[in-house]
Amino acid sequence: IDLDLIQPHKLMAGGSFNNAMEQGAELLLYAYPMPGQTLDEARQLLLEEVEKLKKGDFDDRLLASVLTDYKLSVEKSLEENGSRAMKFVNSFISGQTWAESVAAVKKTEALTKEDIMRVANKYLGNDNYVCVNKRQGVDTSIAQIEKPEINPVMTNRDSTSHFLREIQEAEVQPIAPVFIDYKKDLSFGKTSKDLEVIYKENTLNGFFQMAYVYDMGTDADREIETALEYIDYLGTDKMSAEEIKKSFYALGCSINAKVTGSHIYLMLSGLDENKAEALHLVEDYLANLKPDEEALSNLKMATLQGR
Repeated sequence: IDLDLIQPHKLMAGGSFNNAMEQGAELLLYAYPMPGQTLDEARQLLLEEVEKLKKGDFDDRLLASVLTDYKLSVEKSLEENGSRAMKFVNSFISGQTWAESVAAVKKTEALTKEDIMRVANKYLGNDNYVCVNKRQGVDTSIAQIEKPEINPVMTNRDSTSHFLREIQEAEVQPIAPVFIDYKKDLSFGKTSKDLEVIYKENTLNGFFQMAYVYDMGTDADREIETALEYIDYLGTDKMSAEEIKKSFYALGCSINAKVTGSHIYLMLSGLDENKAEALHLVEDYLANLKPDEEALSNLKMATLQGR
């Protein structure tokens, strides 16, 4: 959807996500139309992407890239306590053993293009979906219902369970704070062009994050934010914007921009094993961007529509 519809500005925005449950699952696709585009036209574009899945009309390398991205997202989610806890919850409510949940990523690595086509043809039919349109205007068909009475919930605030008492009586060792010593915990150096580099090795997992920091921001030029949006649609003298995005995706890496009043941050992150290749790709990308008048025109149109 991103490469076929968003990048060429056939849609202002769009995407898809799935929701897997114990007794079934759902695939949700959404689209924001371009100015002058009808909701039916936007829906048809999404359905055409579904047909490509069913026919196998996609790059064979895309599946490997998707699996790499899935592995990356799962591993990154384990950095957060909430996500780790939810893995236990989801394993329980889906009826999976913990071993099955842990092996989910490895299981997906065995998927083939034929598997994708088989599942798409089995479940993504032409008449078994629901289309919801959000239209502008006042809805005169809203049905009003009388608010029902809610029965009070009786609580037992004075009672405690055995499980709660165990937790309350448990002896917990206090956590000693660890303070950062910037001179010892960080490494400092310079590039061949005398640019300062601050480095900290990640010993927790196989990810890296790198930031290019520029001493300028919207206080100096109000158009910087728009310029950062614009370069997302640009290619170089050797690679199109689509090819660049595919390359980052295949490496399990991504680049994102953030601007404040005083600084620009370009964040490169992803799998540590592909860091060198991703770094070479982003350096070439930033040094050889080619302007694209059509992309700029489409960005202006989408910006005005968003406002």
